[in-house]
Amino acid sequence: MEKFKAHILVVDDDDGIRELVKEYLNHNNYLVTTSNSSEDALEKVKVIKFDLIVLDIMMPGKDGLQFTEENKDKISTPIILLTAKGEANERIEGLDKGADDYLPKPFEPKELILRINNILNKTKYIEQKSVIIFEDIKIDLNKQIIFKNKNEFKINNTEKIILEKMINNPGKTFSREDIGKLIEGKYLKITDRKKEIFKTSGGKYIAPQVMENKFKQSMFIEQIMVIGENEKHPAALIVPDFEILKKWCKNHNISFNDNEDIISKQVVLEKYSKEIEKYNYSFNQYEQIKKFELLPKIWGPDTGELTATLKLKRRNVLEKYKFLYNKIYN
Repeated sequence: MEKFKAHILVVDDDDGIRELVKEYLNHNNYLVTTSNSSEDALEKVKVIKFDLIVLDIMMPGKDGLQFTEENKDKISTPIILLTAKGEANERIEGLDKGADDYLPKPFEPKELILRINNILNKTKYIEQKSVIIFEDIKIDLNKQIIFKNKNEFKINNTEKIILEKMINNPGKTFSREDIGKLIEGKYLKITDRKKEIFKTSGGKYIAPQVMENKFKQSMFIEQIMVIGENEKHPAALIVPDFEILKKWCKNHNISFNDNEDIISKQVVLEKYSKEIEKYNYSFNQYEQIKKFELLPKIWGPDTGELTATLKLKRRNVLEKYKFLYNKIYN
């Protein structure tokens, strides 16, 4: 079981920044819930016991300072304030209203992690967390028990695995295909359409749709097709989520002209290499993506890569991007 360190609420009205912070904290083994306003954050705080709140100051409606001032005495949760304003008087005002720390934008994600760890260490929250509390419901994953009021409900290994997945992906809707078939209460076996399974030159079978579904969990990947039939190793053609990618570039002061330009940047290619590496760990060595190419245009039915029901036309994609296929394998 992969335990998480702490449950953090990230509050920011900027979708890009909010999701980037979530992605980085998830990568560092934190459970993250997000909110786009102080009002929505307050509703979540009423039902979920968070270990720490990362809160933007400059938001429509009630700003972060108002939220901190009005709720600091009502909740014991530590608060880190984020803002584009970095003047000393702004920091003093935030700390005076009850914030535990203050981080001006733009900031290095590593610095945010260090500040979070420092606060959690001081408040003794930094431990492998396995108990989640929602109003009158408590879930203890170690003991495999759900407590509601004075009642106890024992859960089996299969239910525990499903709960872990849902708890570590708040807000995500899981389909039956996502969950797959649970084998012996421990391992997930997800099936692929037989006609889409291919074999490498080494005789290993690859289920591309399974891999594609996994890699699309990355917020930076909009579309992906795993290739490599009769080749030594799998590779991938990837269409980035350009909305997220452009916000990421903006936050890292990376200039660009258009989609073609942005996917040619070495720093962007390195970012996607790290994303691929992160999700490769879910697969056997022979299944892992060794090379990839980024594409500048999203696939669709009108351009011939997808069916009317948005399924991949794999042959069409291979034919259209044959030059990239050859670049990867030649």
